[in-house]
Amino acid sequence: MKKKLKNTKGITLIALVITIIVLLILAGVTIATLTGDNGILTRAQMAKEGTEKATAEERIQTEVMGSYDNTGKIELDVLNNNLKNNIPELTYKGKALSETNKITNLPATVMLETYKMQISEDGEVREIKTVAEITDYVTKNTPVEDEYENLIIVPEDFKIRIDNTTNNADTVNEGIVIEDRKGNQFVWIPLGEVKTDNAGTVVNITLNRYDFGGCTEDTEENHDSSYKNAIAKNITDFINNSNSNNGYYIGRYEAGIINYDKQNIITENTNEEVNWTGYSPEEGKKLELVCKSGAQPWNYVTQSKASELARNMYTGKNYESDLINSYAWDTAISYIQMCGMKTNSKSYSSQNGQFIDTSKPSMTGEGILTSTNTVDEQCNIYDMAGNETEWTTETSDLKFSPCVDRGGMYYFDERTMNFRGRNSNTLVYDYISFRPVLYF
Repeated sequence: MKKKLKNTKGITLIALVITIIVLLILAGVTIATLTGDNGILTRAQMAKEGTEKATAEERIQTEVMGSYDNTGKIELDVLNNNLKNNIPELTYKGKALSETNKITNLPATVMLETYKMQISEDGEVREIKTVAEITDYVTKNTPVEDEYENLIIVPEDFKIRIDNTTNNADTVNEGIVIEDRKGNQFVWIPLGEVKTDNAGTVVNITLNRYDFGGCTEDTEENHDSSYKNAIAKNITDFINNSNSNNGYYIGRYEAGIINYDKQNIITENTNEEVNWTGYSPEEGKKLELVCKSGAQPWNYVTQSKASELARNMYTGKNYESDLINSYAWDTAISYIQMCGMKTNSKSYSSQNGQFIDTSKPSMTGEGILTSTNTVDEQCNIYDMAGNETEWTTETSDLKFSPCVDRGGMYYFDERTMNFRGRNSNTLVYDYISFRPVLYF
């Protein structure tokens, strides 16, 4: 008698394989959700770190807020006591905050746990980032450090430009370059103690006016506006704030011009107006000052017009722009000679000239030094020795030649970058341009 087999249901091999694949997919999705750059665990860790950082900032800010006197000024003695008593684990210059190691001036860099911060002169507490972290435009003036722990401030709407193809840098002694949204570039000139290598080698750069020897005319920065020449917006403000912030910026390139009508350049100032430039805009466009590579240098301009253009380059910001002054020019030379790594850095104040084409200036950033047969570039700063001589806010004591220009020029090899020339407030010529400066 035959037995009737039951119809038993089971899983087939194909179904088993599909089930395993589905489980693996679900496991992968779960792991990806938990980990990865945007995973739950990663975001939780970021939130934890963000909370710790915010707590650290808040603790310091609380003590800062309690350190103001009745005039609205931070009292350093009160600040030191508040920080010492209420945040005993806070460190300053690598040591525990104490009476023998107290904050002596603002801005100051302090550490709480693993978070390095700056107490600014106006009492704001800001996290200090590294140069490599500033890959996008910052939304406010931001303190950053290079790999040697030199402090730099990146202005609002600028970013650090690091591009090996264009000789950019990530350390101060190489020349830190910042760039705005239009591509204008400036180089940080550090002040005070500057570390130049990982071994801790330090040079001290002082903001001052210098005589480097060589071809120099005597001048006096007398700021006498009766001569109708440009004077610094506020030379005392520039000096004090640059020292307080351990540096300032100068244009990486000579002033350039865009949107100009190449067919309508007036090369001679015949109307004797002080505030004058020989350029007309293209139809429907506005002349624009730029500080970038390969631009037509903005020449045929009086000193006063150069000052106006430089001052109006940035308005409504937490920093100032101005025509470069004698302190900024001379200290930039000192910085190059102390920190520059090229063979002619130490003698840069005596470099001169351009010889490629003595019939006209080169485009910005393309001037050639006669003495080295190389592009005029040091610490990422271009054309201070040659190409165009440059207007400054410096003034001379000669009533009819009160405007001072600095540096060499493209057709006169005997003029070095340390040269000071004295000219009329109505003078315009193809060999004179200018350079803007930024400070906080």
